[in-house]
Amino acid sequence: MIFYRKNNKATDLYRKVWRKRNSHIESKDIDEDASSIRPFKICVPDSVLDDLKSRLGRARLNTPSRNDNFYNGFNPEHLRKLTDYWKTKFDWRRREQELNKYPQFKTKIGDIDVHFLQFKASQHDFKLKMIPLLLIHNWPGSFADFQKVIPILQTSCVEHGFVFEIVCPSIPGCGFSEAPHQSGM
Repeated sequence: MIFYRKNNKATDLYRKVWRKRNSHIESKDIDEDASSIRPFKICVPDSVLDDLKSRLGRARLNTPSRNDNFYNGFNPEHLRKLTDYWKTKFDWRRREQELNKYPQFKTKIGDIDVHFLQFKASQHDFKLKMIPLLLIHNWPGSFADFQKVIPILQTSCVEHGFVFEIVCPSIPGCGFSEAPHQSGM
């Protein structure tokens, strides 16, 4: 699915990501500016993770009410279990490695730095029809919501004569995309 603005010009994401592959399409409406696409890799500094663990260790949690099953707000005992899990069992580095197994990029769209995953067809699929597929997560989700379905979608549909080229952006303000600087985005 490709989204167009009211003036029917190709969107920045379309222009930057699919421009080179589909240079014959809408050439009068598309600028030659794909150079602003930059590779991106998730790499959270140890100091940030240490700070998170320190903050979790200092969390002041209320004493739970008797038989409180989230009827009077968030259950502090459940929150205590979650913070303990984050402090002692959650392995961010393993998760970071899982997230980095997919090709990630950033590009400017308007004045916002947008993070996205991109999956191009392999060389042997070039004889097939390439269909662009834009996977957009919902709030409060993220691009990681599609981790299990992307490998399935990447598989060529040779018997049907097509292959998907997938772009999966992090919506502005989520994941590794910059938040909007003004309302009405």
